[in-house]
Parts: sequence; C-alpha cells; structure tokens
Amino acid sequence: MRSARNLSLEDRKTFDALKEQIEVGTFRAPRDSPLWLCADELGLTIAHYAASKGLLPDGFTGWDLRADYGCSVAECAMRAKTLPPGFDRWDIFVYKWESRSPLSIAHVAAKEGLLPKTFSDWDIPTVHLEDPSKMKTVAHIAAINGRLPKDFDQWSLIDGIGRTVAHEAAFRGCLPEGFREWDLLDAKRMTVAELAFSHPWKGMLYRAAFEASRVSSEIEGHQVKAFIRSGGV
Repeated sequence: MRSARNLSLEDRKTFDALKEQIEVGTFRAPRDSPLWLCADELGLTIAHYAASKGLLPDGFTGWDLRADYGCSVAECAMRAKTLPPGFDRWDIFVYKWESRSPLSIAHVAAKEGLLPKTFSDWDIPTVHLEDPSKMKTVAHIAAINGRLPKDFDQWSLIDGIGRTVAHEAAFRGCLPEGFREWDLLDAKRMTVAELAFSHPWKGMLYRAAFEASRVSSEIEGHQVKAFIRSGGV
C-alpha cells in the first residue's frame, strides 16, 4: 500500500483552484491538457473529479488513469452515472491499490445496476489466471444479481464451466416472461427447461410457460406450413 503523496504548497494551491472550478461546474480544458493529470495526496486527478461531475470533454481518452488506491477515471464516472453515450472502455479492470480484480467496470456496473440501457458488451469475461473455470461474463453477473434488462437476448453466452446465461437465470428464478430458449444446453447437457422446472418456487410457473411456448411454436409452425402450401412463398 502506498503512502499518501506530499504536495508542495504551490501544487496544493493549483489543485484546489482547479477542483473549485469543477465543484461549481465551470472547469473546462482540452482533452489532451496536462491539467487532467494534476492530483491530490491520494492520486485522485482532476480527471477523476471532473468525471464525477460529468465534465470530461468529448473525445477524452484517459479513462484508465488511476488514483494511487486503484480507482480509474472510468470507474469514477461509472459510479457517478456520467459515462458518455458510446463509451467503449467497459473492459477496464477494477483495481484495489496494486491488486487487479478479476472484474471489469462492466461487471461491477452489472452487479450494482449501473449499466446504461444501451449497453451491449455482455460477453466481456472476468479474468482468473489461476482458475479459468471461475470466468463469468457481464451477462452472468447481471443474471446472478437479477439485473438483466427485459430485452436481453444473448442467452447462449457461457461461463467458465459451460453454464449459459439462461441456465444462470433459471437457477436464480429470474427468467423473463416470454422466454423461449428452453432447449439451450449447458456443458452437462442439461436443458434450461430441466433446470427451471426444479426451481423451488417458480418451477410450476416455468413449466406452464414452457408448455405455452411449445404450443405457440407448434401453431407458428403449422401456419408457416399452411402458407407455403398455399403458394405464399
């Protein structure tokens, strides 16, 4: 663990003046300005403080700039819900001091319900160098915490042991209404339906939903066949 930095009186005065501008919302600087690197005793830069207020400029690239205790500018903005539209650095890892977490900021956001509605990088994996079987995608973390969006459609993503997102959601009892991918298999060749039916509270509901989905699929199949026979194709 690093000790706190020692700032000179001049550096402290400069930092405080910039931070005050951020606090009142008047701070502006070009994206490549050296002012973003000015830091306090904990290594929190002006970029970190600006990120927490949504004051970073368009085209800012220093998202992986870290304070001495590990927090990146991206993580700071993620927690403040100020990441810009189109942000594409979700794979930046979370650190605590010099120790890297297996989690990216996307995993943390998924766990805490901070992903934006436009998020699409569900396949970002956690990284476990010593035990790859522990790998989880962002989607798996969201499923574990009951935070998958209603329009989620990447159910076949698998984790380090071959379990799909759908299996994780079924196990947790958080499959959405209208779910239809009951036949997806995990590494043990178990279908989502089999796992869902065994849920202690929702098993009966899932079985009913499965039967309704099967009937709906059969009707759709008959309609397509009838359309083809009629010369519609």
